[in-house]
Amino acid sequence: MTRRLDPIDRIRELSNASVPFPYDVHAMIFSEDAPSLEAKLHNIFDDLKVNKINGRKEFFHVKLSEIEKVISECGVSFKMVNEPYARDYRESIKCSNKMNKNSIEEDSENKYPSSLYYDEFLDDTEIE
Repeated sequence: MTRRLDPIDRIRELSNASVPFPYDVHAMIFSEDAPSLEAKLHNIFDDLKVNKINGRKEFFHVKLSEIEKVISECGVSFKMVNEPYARDYRESIKCSNKMNKNSIEEDSENKYPSSLYYDEFLDDTEIE
């Protein structure tokens, strides 16, 4: 929840070095009484909190579809974006996959002969 004129400023602020990727925004909910709405949502999802010890940590294991259902029942207008943008995350996965593929190819080149036939293998191997 934020009272800022541009809510995205708050998202950028939260997406600092403490988290591996910037946060995605899945919904903007405008409410006349945002603190009450936030408290209601926290109460509904309380059993799904990630950190059961520190109540100030506002992370929950909950599906977007469940959030959408609960918000709809609260009678406020909103629009959900179900597919995360997640550009940095997606690019990181591509890089990891590419690095893993290159590593596997390098390993196979170093560990295995170019041919499975012994005489061709000997032709490729220098004997000193």
